[in-house]
Amino acid sequence: MTVAHVRIEHHDGLPVAVLNGDIDAANAARVTEELTTAMTNRAPALLVVLTEARYLDSAGINLLFRLHEQLATRRQRFGLVLGESAQLRRALEVAGVLDAIPVWEELPQALAAIGGGD
Repeated sequence: MTVAHVRIEHHDGLPVAVLNGDIDAANAARVTEELTTAMTNRAPALLVVLTEARYLDSAGINLLFRLHEQLATRRQRFGLVLGESAQLRRALEVAGVLDAIPVWEELPQALAAIGGGD
């Protein structure tokens, strides 16, 4: 079984999920559940920090697209934090994630842009 850790932080009422490890078919459902549980109806957005994640397979990438769509339906924003040198950058670029979902290199930039501000 692969290992994925989800740590939820709150910045001025905005949930920030920090993902660490490998997100794949073996744990994508659990990770999705943890992310959706962190997102309340009152939160304006959800940020997911992928800088420490090592690997996302197609199930992990699909998780990001589905979450983005679900939150858009609820009129909530969704964004990713992915450092310039993050291992996942190329895979997410090829999959079209970086074109479909807002991405910032640093958490403070993301918080300011998406409405959390810390």
